[in-house]
Amino acid sequence: MNSKEARDDPRYTVFEAGIFLGVSADTVRVKIRQGLIKATKPGRGWKVRRSELQRYEESTSNLNRDVDGELRDIRTGDAVVDEILASTK
Repeated sequence: MNSKEARDDPRYTVFEAGIFLGVSADTVRVKIRQGLIKATKPGRGWKVRRSELQRYEESTSNLNRDVDGELRDIRTGDAVVDEILASTK
């Protein structure tokens, strides 16, 4: 990454990263410790580049539970349970 790319790729605290990802700061810290999110620690706190948060977000599952608890593909909104059951027959 060259210096222009670095300037265009802001670094976030774990609190800000949590807001970006929609999770708690503690969850971000756990993901960093697990090696799932790359971060640097220039002082006392972790810093995470926006591009790394985007990479992590894209690498995670596209599945999410709706308000009724049904597992759905967040890209299409299709119920996933039907697909899973159909593949086991």
